[in-house]
Amino acid sequence: MKLSKKIVVLVLVVAIMISGLNVIPEKVKAESASVNEQKVERLDTKNLLAWRSSDKATKIPEMAVDGSRIIDSWSWAVSDGNYIYYNFQGGIGNLLYPIFKRSIKTGKEIRIGGDYIYTGLKLYKEFLLCDTYHSSTGIIRLSKNGESKKFFNTSFSPIGIGKFIYCCGSISDENPNIGIYRMDINGRNRKLVKKDQYGRLGISGNKLYYAGDYDEVKKEWNWFDFNSNKLVKKTISADKYDPISKTKFIFNDTTVKAGKYKNGKWQYKTILKHKMEKDSYIGIEDIAVCGNKLLVKISGKNGKIKLYMTDLNGKNKKLLHKGDGVG
Repeated sequence: MKLSKKIVVLVLVVAIMISGLNVIPEKVKAESASVNEQKVERLDTKNLLAWRSSDKATKIPEMAVDGSRIIDSWSWAVSDGNYIYYNFQGGIGNLLYPIFKRSIKTGKEIRIGGDYIYTGLKLYKEFLLCDTYHSSTGIIRLSKNGESKKFFNTSFSPIGIGKFIYCCGSISDENPNIGIYRMDINGRNRKLVKKDQYGRLGISGNKLYYAGDYDEVKKEWNWFDFNSNKLVKKTISADKYDPISKTKFIFNDTTVKAGKYKNGKWQYKTILKHKMEKDSYIGIEDIAVCGNKLLVKISGKNGKIKLYMTDLNGKNKKLLHKGDGVG
């Protein structure tokens, strides 16, 4: 299990421990709540945009070209068309996982967000909703200029939809109920909308989804419909798909491939290779489409991390950071 997956698991365990429950998460299992708790109001998606190039934006479509449902969830790297925001394990000589804000036009970077261990990001209106792990798990709403507002400990996987923010956890130390919660943009008017369900949240169109197990082979999450609790058979993560060029990106330890859908199937071309025998770095850990760039994270021994940026065709490869993460 690679580093980022360890952090996600740690976040889940800590949230449960703080809430006073001594149980381990099972595979996705939605317990029945009241009728009202099983429903989600029609979601306002007018603010949901996919910025997939430096000069063009498009609404995230519900379906990919092959009919797969596109699930937009939090990632370690996102883009608003002008900047790329990403968290990086290590590179600064301590255990903090800072957020970097990088200008797409100039390449200039600054750090924002203060001294937290950021484990996930999601764009929402003019903010970044952030998962953190510090003394406990928690949600931070971060402006693009770096001004932060801490919401709650024991909460994670925030995602903004219309006028509301959804998240998982127990919301506060005083409220031990594990589940999916809804709150306003300032973190007020909290409401439990599904009991006993927690994990990564995602959206597609006007519907909310929650994740089940992570498939280490396919490098994909299994997604379930919030209302019906049914498994969605075909999905594509929004940070692995470019809706403008209709390109799907996949990866394993050694290669990154870009796919075009032709004659009823995906046809892939290798755009990046990692030769493990030439250095101490084990393999490719994750990728993310950000604007007209692709970010590639490579993990190594003892928590070492390298982060590269390329064009979407794999060209113009550039090393952004290299450092020590958590061993």
